[in-house]
Amino acid sequence: MIRRFALPRPSLRVRLTAWYLLTLTLILFLSGLTLYWQTQRSLRSQIDAALQLAAAQAAVNVDRENGRLAFQNAENFDTRAGRFSDDTMIFLLSPAGDVWGKFGYDSSLPPFPAVPGLQTARYGDDDWRVYVEPITDAEQTITGRLQVAQSLEPMAELLAALQIQLLWGLPLALALAGAGGYFLASRALAPIERITRTGQAIT
Repeated sequence: MIRRFALPRPSLRVRLTAWYLLTLTLILFLSGLTLYWQTQRSLRSQIDAALQLAAAQAAVNVDRENGRLAFQNAENFDTRAGRFSDDTMIFLLSPAGDVWGKFGYDSSLPPFPAVPGLQTARYGDDDWRVYVEPITDAEQTITGRLQVAQSLEPMAELLAALQIQLLWGLPLALALAGAGGYFLASRALAPIERITRTGQAIT
């Protein structure tokens, strides 16, 4: 005859603590996802605004020279452009996509696809946020394009650090909450357990 061994049923305090931890885990997980998403969205919005501002400032320094567009006051503009960000590139492109001028931290970086507006492009192992603004003449004919690009590597590093903090913080918070929940459950159930033991002793 095969004997079946039944596992002991967890005590009420253990079950209460388990349900408490399960609920808290779900709340913290959703809160962490929301925080990560909001941080990512906020950083992306700041980068987009900075790119558009850089393009507006660069457009002021563009003029026609020898039949094509060029940056005016190149030395002064190069100094100002370097203040935008340590990982920003500014390109002045022809309507066909040829480079007429560029400023930034990496002179070897080629221009990105000249798609008007904001986009995310990849170069090498890095993602870049790119903003392209057409330059038009009085007849609204496109005579060139300004392209401002910023590496997303700093943002990725910041988000990775936030992710690590969340991954470490969640287990620690659950461990502390579990210990505290078990202690409070023990205190709350102690009178009930005493009454139960008294009733069992009487019977």
